[in-house]
Amino acid sequence: MSRRIAVLTCLLVVAAGCTAPTGGSGPPPGLSEDGVTDTSALIGAHTDALQSQPFTVRSTTTMRPTNGSFRVVSNRTWRVDPGDPIRGRVVSSRRVVGDAPPRYAAGPTSVAAWRNGTTTYRRVQRNGTATYRRVPLFDSSVKLNGALRRNSLYRLSTRRTATVEPVDRDGRRLYRVTAALNDTAVASNASMTLLVDADGVVRTLRTEATVQYRTGKRDVSTTVRITGVGTTTVERPDWYGDAVDATADEE
Repeated sequence: MSRRIAVLTCLLVVAAGCTAPTGGSGPPPGLSEDGVTDTSALIGAHTDALQSQPFTVRSTTTMRPTNGSFRVVSNRTWRVDPGDPIRGRVVSSRRVVGDAPPRYAAGPTSVAAWRNGTTTYRRVQRNGTATYRRVPLFDSSVKLNGALRRNSLYRLSTRRTATVEPVDRDGRRLYRVTAALNDTAVASNASMTLLVDADGVVRTLRTEATVQYRTGKRDVSTTVRITGVGTTTVERPDWYGDAVDATADEE
C-alpha cells in the first residue's frame, strides 16, 4: 500500500520533480531506523541478494605509516557470475607513493585470476613478464565469499555504537550505517560506514583503522563498491590461451 501511495504522490506533484525511491518499503533485515539489530541477518540478506546474479566489486585499500611519508595503494576488481558453473575474474594491482621501503616496491605489477567452475588460472605480471599457474580450488582468489566481503561485514558485530540513516540516491532508498568498532589486539580507532539498499545489498563499504604491524603502526582505509548487479558480464580473459599452454604439464 505504501508503495502505491508513493507512486500516486509522485504523479500528483510530477511538476515538482518527485522521484519515488525503488526497493522495499523499509530497512532490510538486520537494520532498523534506530540502529543495527542483527549483523548476521544483514550479511544473510546481502548474500541471498547476490548469490544468484552477476555483480562487480571494486576495492581500494590505502596503507600509510602513522608517522611516515609514503603510502601503498592496493586495488582489486572482481567480476563474478555465481551461476552453475561459477565464473569469475579478479585483477589486483599495487602502487607505492613516496619513499617506501624496498619490500613494498618489490611485488608484482599486477595479478589476475580467471575461474570457470573448479578450475582457476593465475597470471602474474612482473617487470614486463607474465607467468602462469593453475591454482587448486582451495587457493583460488575467485571465491564468492571473498567477493561479497562477508568477513569485512562481520566486523560490524564488534560495534561499540552504530546509527542508521535513510538516504535517497538517484531515486533509490538506501540506508547509511555508521559504526564505531571495538579495539582489538592489533587494530584501534576502527570505524565502518555502509550504504545498504532496501534489498540488503551493501552497495558501499568503508573501513578505517590504525593497525599494529611488526614494523610499526599503519593507518589503513578500505573502500569497496558493488555495482553492475544483474548486468555484469564475465568474459574469459584474453590471456586464457597462454595460461592453458603454459600449464599443460600440470594436468
